[in-house]
Amino acid sequence: MSLNGCDFLDTLWERIQVLTVNFSFDRLDVSGLVYPSLLETTQDLFSLDVSNRGKYGVNVRCRIKADNPNSHAAAFDGAQAFLRAGDTSSAAQSISASLPAFRIEAGKGADLDIVFPLRLDNPLFTYDTWTKLVRGDSLPYRLSADLFFRLLDEGAPEAVRELGNKTVPLNLARGSVDAKETGTAVLDLVLAYLRLLFGF
Repeated sequence: MSLNGCDFLDTLWERIQVLTVNFSFDRLDVSGLVYPSLLETTQDLFSLDVSNRGKYGVNVRCRIKADNPNSHAAAFDGAQAFLRAGDTSSAAQSISASLPAFRIEAGKGADLDIVFPLRLDNPLFTYDTWTKLVRGDSLPYRLSADLFFRLLDEGAPEAVRELGNKTVPLNLARGSVDAKETGTAVLDLVLAYLRLLFGF
């Protein structure tokens, strides 16, 4: 798509402003238990069929605050974000989810929600970590993403296209979660199912 001079400069400035947007880890909600009906859960629990694991888990919702202190709007097209729990080292396993595209007006802020769909068929956590995660116990988390974007698209003038691409590393850590209460009966069934299927 071709851009005229003014549109090009506006787009360029909005992308450059992302380099100085301030990100912070606002909250993490682990209350989104995912499971079928209580009857089906009970049946699965006694069937010990490991193929059913993908029906159970938790949606971990991370909220990031993004503040734009600049005098120009900031815009980004989105990225893949990665979540680590318990072991937050760079070598630890992670689960990914989409970081939404955003545009923040000058001097304004925005809340960005990222939902990580953790399921029992994902061998990401030990039973102990899973238990702490689902119950909302204190647990270290790290959320990371490479905010990679093209400063200049195909419509940019050839003379300045050599400016190339930029990557803004996003690396946020939190030592505990802000979780709502979950149903004890269902929680105990899910955790018991996890223990049986994984042999914890």
